[in-house]
Amino acid sequence: MSIEARADAALRVLSDPVVKEAIESYKAAIIEQWAATPARDAEGREWVWRHFKVAEGFEEMLKGFITAGKMEKIKSLQSNPVIDWFKRAA
Repeated sequence: MSIEARADAALRVLSDPVVKEAIESYKAAIIEQWAATPARDAEGREWVWRHFKVAEGFEEMLKGFITAGKMEKIKSLQSNPVIDWFKRAA
């Protein structure tokens, strides 16, 4: 899969209202669990926190794909032979 195709797919996923709702609901539920964990249960809080970080990591990975796709598009525009010809002609 090309970088641009991966970026487009990631953008579709992150733009999907159901996916947005699922991610936000999941993160909210994790925060609720974390808040409800007794102070003496450090291991339980750590387990919940790791799940929260995984959810964040999933989102960040998709956002990274989108950013990489944008960078690739800029890069491809910069090395476009037609644009290069116009730059030399100017």
